[in-house]
Amino acid sequence: MTTATLKLHPLKKKRKKAERFSLVICRDGALGTFHRDLDRRGIRRFVWITVSVIVGAIVLLFFYSDNLRKRLDLFTLELENEDQQGELTKAQEDIGELNQQLAVIREANDVARLAHALPLVPDSEREGGIGGVELGRVIASFPRISDSPLDETTQRYFERSLRLAGSINYEISLVNQTIERTRREADIRAHTPSIKPVVGHIVSFMGNRIHPITGLIHFHRGIDIVAPWGTPIFAPADGTVIFAGTRGGYGTTCFIDHGYGYETRYGHCSRLHVKEGDVVKRGQIIADIGSTGMSTGPHLHYEVLVDGSVTDPMAYIFPDYEFD
Repeated sequence: MTTATLKLHPLKKKRKKAERFSLVICRDGALGTFHRDLDRRGIRRFVWITVSVIVGAIVLLFFYSDNLRKRLDLFTLELENEDQQGELTKAQEDIGELNQQLAVIREANDVARLAHALPLVPDSEREGGIGGVELGRVIASFPRISDSPLDETTQRYFERSLRLAGSINYEISLVNQTIERTRREADIRAHTPSIKPVVGHIVSFMGNRIHPITGLIHFHRGIDIVAPWGTPIFAPADGTVIFAGTRGGYGTTCFIDHGYGYETRYGHCSRLHVKEGDVVKRGQIIADIGSTGMSTGPHLHYEVLVDGSVTDPMAYIFPDYEFD
C-alpha cells in the first residue's frame, strides 16, 4: 500500500517578501519525494481543492448508493412479480378446472330437474343468480392495487374467482332444491297407499250394490277382499293410527292417517296389532282377517279417503307393491 505524507515547512525569507511554505509529499516504500513551495494563497487553494474532491466523492457515493438501492428494489419487485405471475398461472389453471367441474354439475342438475319435473333454469337466470348487481357492488368495493398490467390481471382473476364462487353457490342452491323435491316426493310416495293390504281375492268393488245382509241397494264405500280367518293385514303406506277399536258395522277396525290428505280404514278384523297413536310403516302388520260387525264371513272391508272423501281403493293398489 502506498501512502503520502504531507509536510508543510514555512520558508524563511526576507521580511519584505510574503511568507511561503514547502509542500513535501513522501511515498512509503518508494524513492524520492515531491517538493513544492506554496504561499498562503496556494495553501488555501490546495485545501479548497482537497475539500471539494472529498465533498464531490461523498456526493457521488450518495448518488451511486441511491441508484444501487433503486436497482435492488427493482430487482426485488421483478422477483415478486415473477412469484405473483406463477401464482396467477396456478390460479388460472384452478379456475379452469373449477369451470369444467361446474359444467358437469350444471348438466347433472338439469338431468335431475327433468327427472323430478322441475323446470330447467335458463342461462340468463343462472348468470343473474350468481350475484348480479350485488356481486358487482362487492367487486367494486375492493380497492384497486395499481394500474400495472400484472395488477390488472390479478384484478381480472379476482373478479372471475368471485363470479365462479357465485356460480357454484347458485348451482348448490339448485341442487338443494332438487334434493328437497326428491325428499318430498319420496315422503309422499311412502305415505301414499299403494299395496293391497291383504293377500286374497277381491269379491266386491266400490259402488252401488245390494247389501248382503239387508238386501237393500246401497253405496259400497270400498272393496271387500276375502281371505282365511287370521290372515295378516298390512299397512299400505306409512302413517299414524288415529282410531283402533270397535265402530258400528265396521266391527273391530282401525283408521290410519297417512298425511297428504290420505286416510285408510279396515273393517271386520278379528284382532288389532296397533293402538291409537302408533306410527306404522308400509308392510307392517296392523290386524288380522275376521268377520266382526255386519259381515257374512271372514274378509277385509278396505276404504281409501282422499281429503275426507271416499275414493276407489283400486286406484291405490299398484301391482309392483303387491305382497305374494
